[in-house]
Amino acid sequence: DLQWARPQTLELLAHIVRSCDTLPLLVVMLLRPERATEVLDALELPRARATTLEMAPFDAASSGQMLAALSQGIDLPPALVGRVHEFAGGLPGRIEEAFDALVDEGVFRLAEEGWQLAATSGVDAALDRSLSEVVLQRIGRLPPAERSLLLALATTGQVAPLDLLSAMLERDITPAELDRVCQAGHVLELQARHFKGQREFVLRQRQVAEILVDSLPASQRRELHKRAARWLMAWTGPRPPGFGAMLAHHFLVAGDDQKAAEFLVRVAQDSMRAFATRDAWDAFCAAVEVAKEASRGATDTDAARATLVEALLGQAEVGAHIGEVQPALEAAETVERMVRGEGPAAAVARARALLVQGEVQTRAGQWDPAIDAYGRAAAAGADEARGIGLAAVATGRKAMVLFRSGRREEAAAFARAGLDHYADAVPTSDLQRGLGRLHVVLGHMASIGGRFDVARAHFEAARDRSERAGDRVGVNVALLSLGNAAYRSGDLDSAEQTYRRAAEACDAIDYPQGLAVARTNLGNVLLDKREPAAALAELLPAEAVMRRSASLDTLPETLRLIATCHLETNNLVGAQATAREALELARQLGNEALAEAATEVLAEAEIRAAEKGQNTTLVELPEHLDR
Repeated sequence: DLQWARPQTLELLAHIVRSCDTLPLLVVMLLRPERATEVLDALELPRARATTLEMAPFDAASSGQMLAALSQGIDLPPALVGRVHEFAGGLPGRIEEAFDALVDEGVFRLAEEGWQLAATSGVDAALDRSLSEVVLQRIGRLPPAERSLLLALATTGQVAPLDLLSAMLERDITPAELDRVCQAGHVLELQARHFKGQREFVLRQRQVAEILVDSLPASQRRELHKRAARWLMAWTGPRPPGFGAMLAHHFLVAGDDQKAAEFLVRVAQDSMRAFATRDAWDAFCAAVEVAKEASRGATDTDAARATLVEALLGQAEVGAHIGEVQPALEAAETVERMVRGEGPAAAVARARALLVQGEVQTRAGQWDPAIDAYGRAAAAGADEARGIGLAAVATGRKAMVLFRSGRREEAAAFARAGLDHYADAVPTSDLQRGLGRLHVVLGHMASIGGRFDVARAHFEAARDRSERAGDRVGVNVALLSLGNAAYRSGDLDSAEQTYRRAAEACDAIDYPQGLAVARTNLGNVLLDKREPAAALAELLPAEAVMRRSASLDTLPETLRLIATCHLETNNLVGAQATAREALELARQLGNEALAEAATEVLAEAEIRAAEKGQNTTLVELPEHLDR
């Protein structure tokens, strides 16, 4: 139901739609027509893939059934039902509004035995007023204590523990007050507890909360949010999910942008620890915007600047992880411009920013710029004790880029030198991450040379170091590498099992790039097992992820495998088109071996097409290939 959907809900749906575009998944979204375009734009959903079913409004009989259900089945005069139906236009939400207005006007009265129809004379007067007027007049007739309680509860915007409400009102709330507002239907007491040992309450209707908040003077609203933030800061019990977001919200509305930004960064970091990377991305993006605002009017400019830098770094690192490449790169470049000074904090921030730049350039197949960025990151980190671990990470990634760009002997020598260089360093989590990547490079070199026992030893060492560092991405890189070793040794069953495990593990931590690589490798194994249809089912989702995350370094090989699947299933048009794109991308990357492999697939597809009399242009083959 998207009629009142928050931006976070639309973000979640957009993520689901993007991630499941090759699955037989139907998403049914309910909303009013005037909001349909806004929602489809937010979901980035092609109109061709969406079907609109406009629901007809209720007829008079259905309106009467709903009104009877709201009044618990009492007999209603046809004239009353007709007037409500006319007012609501057959829309269920408007029928609910009409019922609330009629209760307020005294047409319906709640007695011990249930709802009663008290009078019909006030129907027109009640329905001529807006819902806001109805709510405000009804709340205005309450005793001051109960009215202030509802305003405080509306200000929280969500579930509120009793002691929080007392702190916001700066007085004790009596049980009698609570009973009256609950019995009147304004407030619900929740049975599930978020704050240990606290009674917790929520307004029954969200629309009522919005109307009440809008009625408060801005100064009174800010003061209530300040008191709520103070109480939450002092809370010593277990913190429920969303606690940091509550604090950030209260500080933001109270006008304390600096505190709001700090807590948004904490929310993002908590989300990362829970592997909720999309939530982390949203929180870091919000933190950046709030921190920018805070820095404009900050009295403590150093604290504001530090918060902004941390938010930007988080945005950069998470963005690179989930494929939001361009904003990630922009955030990293902004940090590099901001921290050109000296000192440990600046060196560490600079190293982190350069690591992101190197990662983005690697995905784009820009090997030399990536190598340069990782080299500068290593140099920046090595200048400070706190940055040694980051320097090791940069060293490990540089070795990986050297290996992937074809400079294998140089990569191996660089990796061995890196292990020696950091042998006596303090084993921080960052250091373990970097050394794990160095072991991966040496493992690949051993695997290529047929020394599979040595390769597996390096990959297990990489996995062990990554586990000690809490680096789930590194663990999955090691797992993928073990699958590669099994594949090179000819053990296809073991390789298939390992790649499937890696795909599940990457999916569990929302690591789309790792998931795409695992599925590509799995597709390669299935092709070797003569299962092209099963291979294609793995390769097409991998291709979609790589395109979304701009992973041009791995996309050409995936396309070559897809073209081979098409060739095996006699889809010659698909084989030619896909192989041609794979060839073009491989040439852009300077990968001659991959370009040659794509050329072979393209040539075979075009020859078969020519034999069938289909239109084709034979590709120019390298001299050593048999025409």
